[in-house]
Amino acid sequence: MIGATPYSDAVKAYLMQNFYVNSNLLSYLEYDKAAKIYVFGNNMDDGIIICNAEHDTIYINTRNKEFINRVFDQLPKGRISLPAVPQDIVDILLRDKNVVYNNPCLTFAYKYHVMPQFKYDYVTEPLLLSDAAEVNEWYTYKSEESLAAIQESIATRESSCIKLDGKLASWCLVHAEDNSIGPLFTKSEYLRRGMGKAVAADLIEKLLAAKILPLAHIVKTNVNAISLFENLGFEKTHDCAWLGIENL
Repeated sequence: MIGATPYSDAVKAYLMQNFYVNSNLLSYLEYDKAAKIYVFGNNMDDGIIICNAEHDTIYINTRNKEFINRVFDQLPKGRISLPAVPQDIVDILLRDKNVVYNNPCLTFAYKYHVMPQFKYDYVTEPLLLSDAAEVNEWYTYKSEESLAAIQESIATRESSCIKLDGKLASWCLVHAEDNSIGPLFTKSEYLRRGMGKAVAADLIEKLLAAKILPLAHIVKTNVNAISLFENLGFEKTHDCAWLGIENL
């Protein structure tokens, strides 16, 4: 039996039992108050599945294949995005669903309560809404929806950038829907000058001041980003993946 439950202290407490794995679910529930929370058998013994209003993005925390199949049966046919799925659940979905893309990632969490004082010879500042179009142009995952998402992130979350002669050189921001860090980008002509580390460190300080634990989901092959975040004081918590599933 599939049921729906409102976001409650009980749901939050359940997800907090494994905070790092469920951090994106917790953040999304704070972000989208209208999100639908599915449970199996009217309790959370088998985990939960969260779906956005458009039914094209779901956050999943269950290893119960019957639960997964029943929820997918209720969703419209077409492409569904599944952000930051823990690896053991990824393995289930790869066997049972029509996965059209699979981006393996590592989740990293900041391990300190304060930011060490990194010295850098740059002035950092928040991104402006007027910067969004350029940030989107350089975004690896640019899409029809990405500009609006970047605009929302700049407008509602912390960000940091370096501008030289008024032009963007490096930047780092936070995804509005789950509070994870990204994208972090430095233009090629400014690489190896410490700008990426400077904007990331500035952003981490802002997140800590806001009592938000800095988290990042980094593509496994992005060795430069992994090295940078480890150098800043992040530790790997678990493997995950961004999946796209064609719901048939």
